[in-house]
Amino acid sequence: MKAFAALPLALCTMLAACSPTAPQPVPLNDTLPKLDLQTLLPAVEENAHCKRAMDAEMLHGVGVALQGEQNYTEAKACLAMAAPSYTRALCFLATNVSLEEGDGPEVERKAFHYQAYAASQNDSCAEFGLYFVYRRGDEATPADPALAQRWLERSALHGNANAQRTLIQHYQQHGQPGTSYAWLKILDERGGAPELPALKAKLSAQQLSEGEALYAALNPQVPNRQQLKDEERHLLVAFYTGMVQLAHPTLFAGITPQQRHDTVKRAVDTALDQLELPTVGKVKAYIVVSQLAQRKDANADLLQNPQIVAVFRDDKLKSAEVLSRAKAIVDQAYN
Repeated sequence: MKAFAALPLALCTMLAACSPTAPQPVPLNDTLPKLDLQTLLPAVEENAHCKRAMDAEMLHGVGVALQGEQNYTEAKACLAMAAPSYTRALCFLATNVSLEEGDGPEVERKAFHYQAYAASQNDSCAEFGLYFVYRRGDEATPADPALAQRWLERSALHGNANAQRTLIQHYQQHGQPGTSYAWLKILDERGGAPELPALKAKLSAQQLSEGEALYAALNPQVPNRQQLKDEERHLLVAFYTGMVQLAHPTLFAGITPQQRHDTVKRAVDTALDQLELPTVGKVKAYIVVSQLAQRKDANADLLQNPQIVAVFRDDKLKSAEVLSRAKAIVDQAYN
């Protein structure tokens, strides 16, 4: 049962691949430093973009958007204010501290602690980050390949596609094609893995049997396709909310955070699932136009306006031009 050798002990025991008398590994959370979020987070001040009264989704989204604009100091403030209610913000804080402060043991320690706290809350982004920290080591954290592997597996079990792909490559490189097949099959069901048939064709009967048994044990533990889509959309709503807020700071004035969330989610769902807009800029433009139309007519349905649809589906138009033309159409169509 070589293919199961590197799996977490609970799964390994369930598959009868480990001795029941084997020593229990230390729970992963117990390998982390004991951290208090209030003392962990940096002391920050409000800025022009982020106020403590803002909700966590908005704070996180604006922080991510500012980080993308290389405004690392204000991004840090927004993300730190979001973190108590929005764990993923800590994963971005870990990246932000390196971008803002550079290299060195103290920076590495801060980044590690942000990831460690988020990983203790089952954030798959932070878990994947800990894999890299323990794989390579740094001045603040010694390398630990075995611990790195365990964090990689946990991130994969929590649905992180990058972690799953890394696991697949690891098992292929270490002569465990059955294990690689199991993870590739999981990935295929959740987003597509076109290389699955080729790998399956290379397996022996025993390897395929082991891979199918492992897949059957792993599959219920990994979030399904709909759960992953819901999580992705939740993060995308925050991302686009922040981008729109920076570009159009008065657009969401006068509505509650829940109303804003619902409005942005509907617009993102429409832009991605129905219009299939290909760029971030066009999705952002659709959110703006959708909100402007809602202000004029609460029952406005932009998909029922052929002119609007044509503008957004015109591949020759850039995002700024799409926004300008669509706003003009909304002004004429909704009074």
